[in-house]
This record gives sequence, structure tokens and C-alpha cells, in this order.
Amino acid sequence: MKKYILTTIRIVLGGVLVLYAYAKFSGHQFIKLELNGSANEIEPALLVFYFFGYSQPYAMFCPAAVELITGLMIAIPKTTRIGVLIYFPFTLNIAVMDWCFDFPLSTRILISSLALLSFLLIIIDRKAYLTVLTN
Repeated sequence: MKKYILTTIRIVLGGVLVLYAYAKFSGHQFIKLELNGSANEIEPALLVFYFFGYSQPYAMFCPAAVELITGLMIAIPKTTRIGVLIYFPFTLNIAVMDWCFDFPLSTRILISSLALLSFLLIIIDRKAYLTVLTN
């Protein structure tokens, strides 16, 4: 039963990142915006979207490509351990950014949950990671 739960968590985590990557590659998430006025007058979350949307190549490389590769790695059993080690700090970084730049609460909760679930996978598989580190 534990194996099925962990597999489901891995597939959900991977699927979410692949969907986010699709949103970026298809041009639906980070669109180029025009900003008018002082930066102090613009919502913080909008500034983040402006930053990532300003350079389409950057948005495709980082974070879209990282999301796609990491999402696939965590879902594939042979690459899960490496994928989780990338997934946790990547989603933790996004969670911190979302909390600091006042993104909607639902977005902050979603990304924080993804980061926590990936950390849980690391904790559950800690013996395998420690074996690699101690050999």
C-alpha cells in the first residue's frame, strides 16, 4: 500500500510541474507585459510575471525546461531520487518567491504543498540518500 501512495505522490508532483512547463512553453503563463507607472505602484506578483515574461528565451530555459525535466524525472522510477533532489529546492524557491511577492493564497498553498510533499519523499527515502553520501 505504501508503494502505491508514494507512486501516486510522485506522479502528481511530476504532473503538476509538467503542466506548469506546458503553460510556459505554450505562452500562457509568462506573457510580455507593458508596465506603466512607478514600480512602487505595481503589485509585487505582477513584477515577477513582468520579469519572467520580459525575456521569452529565459522563461523557456528557466523555469520551463527545468520544470519539464524535473517533472519527468520525478515520475520515472529510475530517475526519481535525482528528480526529487532537484524538485524540492526548485519548488521551495518558487514557494518563497510566491509568499514574498504576495501571490494569491491558493497559489502559495499549492506550491508550498508541492515543496513539502517532495521533502517528504526525501525523508522517506533518506536511507538511500545516506548510503550514497557515506560511501
